[in-house]
Amino acid sequence: MKITPVRHTIDLAPGDPSRSQGRHASDIYTSYYQTVDPKRYPKDSPPDPVRMALGLAWEQYLERLLLKQGVNAERPGELQSPHGFSYSPDLFLFNGAFRVGEIKVTWMSSREWPRVRTNALSPQFDKWLAQVMLYAHEVETPHATLYPYFVNGNYRHGGPEFLPLNLEFSVADLRDNFSKLRQHARNEGLL
Repeated sequence: MKITPVRHTIDLAPGDPSRSQGRHASDIYTSYYQTVDPKRYPKDSPPDPVRMALGLAWEQYLERLLLKQGVNAERPGELQSPHGFSYSPDLFLFNGAFRVGEIKVTWMSSREWPRVRTNALSPQFDKWLAQVMLYAHEVETPHATLYPYFVNGNYRHGGPEFLPLNLEFSVADLRDNFSKLRQHARNEGLL
């Protein structure tokens, strides 16, 4: 037997060809978290293409599962904000209340992720909240669902965990998040 490693040239996470030029919401909330938590979100660290590819694959798979199980979900594509940026929610959900759906694959621990009804998430998930709240603000809904897949679960027992949460925001929650991100974007010359 001969075993030879293969050097691949496959671009595992090519840029989205449907993404428009100009400012995107991800530029804004990423810049904000690079400023307020630079140790966790360093400015000069490129995204890991393997993790991005796994995230994109999980998004597509979960979307098919949701549809197969009767969840009225659709990928809306890129949308334009009247505030000068584009944004791309993973899903719009139409069962019951109109919701923004956001799908995540993460190597963070699920230890701090809620398993019972609560009024707050651990600060380690603030960037996710800022993102989904920005999208909810833009489409004028107080409802969202986060679909996180924790690859390593809580790191205490074996196995990944899939732990969706429904979120309901107040008008003040959405307005305050939007104002914070918009002010940061203006200060940084992003808008």
